[in-house]
Amino acid sequence: MFCFYRIAKDEMNTTPNKNRILNHWRCIFSLLTLVPIIVIILLFEKKLRIPTLFKAQNHGVYADFKTDGTYVIKSGAWGSKKHFYGKYGLQGSLIEIDTSNIDDILVSNRFLIKQTNPEEEIKLPLSARLRSEKYLVQIDETNKEMKLRYPGKDSAGNEIYLPYRFELIVDKSK
Repeated sequence: MFCFYRIAKDEMNTTPNKNRILNHWRCIFSLLTLVPIIVIILLFEKKLRIPTLFKAQNHGVYADFKTDGTYVIKSGAWGSKKHFYGKYGLQGSLIEIDTSNIDDILVSNRFLIKQTNPEEEIKLPLSARLRSEKYLVQIDETNKEMKLRYPGKDSAGNEIYLPYRFELIVDKSK
């Protein structure tokens, strides 16, 4: 905005023939680039302002399921965060999104909302434990939980495979 103001001010002060439109090419070019950027920002801000039905997170991945049947999934560190937009369907405790293989983290397009079992949580490594009552887990076409390799081994030296769970931090479905 400041750059556009400076360009317009400079052109008005330095252009000898102020009536010719071609003399203001820098100002016109600035407007043609600034207006689409503002429109794009406003459109994405409008998508983010839709009320949330479910919001889940897991180590830098945030899934925000909106009340209008759309979702926003953010993945990555703050400087390189990627946003994925789409539509989802909700049938009971099953959520199905319109795409899979999002950023090599979400390999399925189906999620199941599950209740946290405190007895099972105690058996998990401390970093894999959840603090909320509900979570999302990825499931395959046969409704089996998809498990990913956990970095580390159990006391017997076997590799650990855990479900990739998203802790529900907002649940307005009640």
